[in-house]
Amino acid sequence: MSNINDMAREMTSLRIQLEAARENLRLIRERKSQYVMETDVPLDLVKRERQLEQQVADMEDRLTALGNSIPADGPCGVAPAALHDARVNPFGVTGRITTPGRFFDREELLRQTFEELGKGVNVSLVGASQVGKSSLLSMVCTLWPERMELPEKAFGYLSMQWVDSEDGFYAALCDTLGLAETCRGYKLTRSLRDQRHVLCLDEIEKMTWDGFTARVRSQLRGLADGPAAPLKLVIASRSPLARLFPDSPELDSPLAGICRQLDVGPFSSRVVRAFIADRLRGAGVTFTESEIAALLEETGGHPARLQRAAADLYRDKKPGFF
Repeated sequence: MSNINDMAREMTSLRIQLEAARENLRLIRERKSQYVMETDVPLDLVKRERQLEQQVADMEDRLTALGNSIPADGPCGVAPAALHDARVNPFGVTGRITTPGRFFDREELLRQTFEELGKGVNVSLVGASQVGKSSLLSMVCTLWPERMELPEKAFGYLSMQWVDSEDGFYAALCDTLGLAETCRGYKLTRSLRDQRHVLCLDEIEKMTWDGFTARVRSQLRGLADGPAAPLKLVIASRSPLARLFPDSPELDSPLAGICRQLDVGPFSSRVVRAFIADRLRGAGVTFTESEIAALLEETGGHPARLQRAAADLYRDKKPGFF
């Protein structure tokens, strides 16, 4: 009985924290929407948004794990009410997904990405904000090592939101690749000799900001160009690389010229329906066909917008769930 009470207290505390984190995240996104250009958004605001997204995802994962551990019947055959009420809303996850159990669909995109990497080709994932590119990068780092029987340390995720200068980028890059010291140029090339790494590079738009030059992109190309290169890149961006970095009107962008572009679009109608059915399984709630059609029309299948809209509908049908 004490274990049940402990679970109830933890889940109640998590629900309160989750509500506060989601509200703070909503306020930050409101502030971001006031800027005309994404490049005008203060770095601290972007970092805080990412931190909150990860906190929300972690708390949702923990609540889901606790909820799944609840027995069908509690003591005397009655499900403990405090635990039952603490089950988490199955929708609303909008940050980067890092666990395969919470990742949904995108099998074809992953297959194509893995196929290109297997051939020694770099990949550029292009799609709208919050369409799932960061989650795809995480799945590459999580699933590819096992499939290729490679060590996990050969795979690294690096978000450009974590850095604000070329010096910071090289420090983060060397740390991600497990190098003992920060280096660049020939010293970096020499340090990676006879090594093989897959670098998942997120939010590369940051390299268009002041403080970054074409030299860093040229070095990345040099490290990733060719099947025997020490680096293979999987790059996520909202715009095609050639449009982001038109370094020369006569030549291809250094990065665009070595990457195969894969477009990351919204969920199809079929996937939306499968996603909703999957998340509602065992929840004691159903969405009508007209409600699902309304969600499709409202969100266009965009994963983050779908998560938020479905979470609102779920709360309407089951008040008290976060």
